[in-house]
Amino acid sequence: MKSMRRLIPLMALALTAACDGEANTDWRPDAAIARGDVVNVYGRISNPGALSAFSASVGEHRAAIVRIVEYDAERNPILTTAEYDGQQIRWARGSVDDGDGSWRTTTDCAGMENRSGAVADTYVLTGCGGAEMELAVVPYRAMPQRIETENYAAELTLLPVAAEENINEFATAYDIVMRNLGGQTLECGSAYSIEKQEAGTWVPVNLKNNAFTADLHQLAEGEEYLISFRFEQLKSSPQPGRYRVVKQAASKSISRPSSASRPKSKSRPRVS
Repeated sequence: MKSMRRLIPLMALALTAACDGEANTDWRPDAAIARGDVVNVYGRISNPGALSAFSASVGEHRAAIVRIVEYDAERNPILTTAEYDGQQIRWARGSVDDGDGSWRTTTDCAGMENRSGAVADTYVLTGCGGAEMELAVVPYRAMPQRIETENYAAELTLLPVAAEENINEFATAYDIVMRNLGGQTLECGSAYSIEKQEAGTWVPVNLKNNAFTADLHQLAEGEEYLISFRFEQLKSSPQPGRYRVVKQAASKSISRPSSASRPKSKSRPRVS
């Protein structure tokens, strides 16, 4: 599977103190982006340069702080901070503070690594009581997933559906698009599955209604098939993590899975 890397610019970003006036702060995506926070709106990452700048400061033993703003299924903000004092990193995560800081889960870590993979940069805190902690995953691009075989070539893409006037608004649904890239006629049905990564394994997520239609769609070269997914189709509110959509496609009698997957997110399935 081929992928294309998108360069992530380094930038220095100001960050307001993590604990001061959180309950009275505007945590909507646009406001958090304007403050210089790293903002994850269900997989769409803004201000990723703040993570690069923080990683560089840790490498140079300079005090620094970075804050990541994510959102749960009810669109409430979840804050993650990493504060480096020149010797160790204090990681903290939780809902918006009510003033006393008691909401936070905290851990002290010794260092940080930026690990570049095939589709994303992963920022990992190391030496956290003998373990590692994933701070953030920044995908290189909102990339479709491609499958190329001797029999067919297919592409699966997730397109977030949100307010057209504001790309940083919350997605309420995703369009799942299967496209035939060429070769033979591609066949696909309406069925798909949602999976969550847990302990290195992809685990199916239960949907309220698995009764997909039995229609079989035949796609000539360049043709697409679109079906929509809405979050209310899930039996329970999704938890933070990495999700993917898996959909089957076939050419003649040969079947292969094609998947569109997302880097560490947050409270809803994210596009990556």
